[in-house]
Amino acid sequence: MSRLKKPALAIIIVAGLSQAVALSQSPLPQTESLSRNPALVQDWADRVLASDSKVRATAEAALIQGAARSLPLLRRFLASDDESLHRETFEIIRQIGPPAVPLLVELLRHENVSFRRFVADASIDLAPDTESIQPALRRALRDEDSIVAGDAARALGALGERASPSVAALVSTLSHEDPYVRIYVAEALASIGPKAAAAVEDLARALGDRIPGVRWAAGEALAGIGPAAHLAVPPLIEALKDEFLYVRICAAEALGSIGPAAHTAREALTASANDPVLREQVEWALNRIAGIE
Repeated sequence: MSRLKKPALAIIIVAGLSQAVALSQSPLPQTESLSRNPALVQDWADRVLASDSKVRATAEAALIQGAARSLPLLRRFLASDDESLHRETFEIIRQIGPPAVPLLVELLRHENVSFRRFVADASIDLAPDTESIQPALRRALRDEDSIVAGDAARALGALGERASPSVAALVSTLSHEDPYVRIYVAEALASIGPKAAAAVEDLARALGDRIPGVRWAAGEALAGIGPAAHLAVPPLIEALKDEFLYVRICAAEALGSIGPAAHTAREALTASANDPVLREQVEWALNRIAGIE
């Protein structure tokens, strides 16, 4: 087969570039157009899945730039049975970011668990724009899939104190059977801080959890709550003897954060200072309890 001459090759390259430019300038179809002409949906789906990287990248860029205007088309993509198209659509939604939040709320109820997992995970990085969808995230805490429930807790935790309206729902989930969920619920309460004071009793119980990660996350949460966590002093004293170092560190930090109300922990803290790894944290805690810092 003879090789293409340079002029012919140049024509092919220019034609390819022209096609990419044309695609980038193609207007996004309106919702009504999608209903009247399903071929438009397939045309855009073909572009997103094209083997030609330029065509694919141009179509994705147009959809990302379209933001909220792209959502009707993306809904149609997700209604298909094509898992490859689903994966590409998820990536486009992730890059659209906050304007895609209304679609994410819808998908959080989807029967396909992979859709719900995607939404819960994507919501973590969208804070604080997810503040208004806390009811949907709270509902997701009860999802039958533990990954969805745990990532919903992470998404709430990413909101920090803005997630204070969700404290009660998080507390209800602190006893979840899956440790993945319990850990991230406790960490979410830690992120909320003093406004999570209603969780103190349940966090105190979580200090006895069989999973070390839950115990130290509970300690972090109690430290974040501060003086209002004074009812947790007795289990925090016990936690100073935990077999896991980080649990002991978190317990000392929590006692120091509680301050003078943790005065009954002085003896236990002083004994813990014999551990050189804990000494600095314990000294800080004792000073806080004494009102020095």
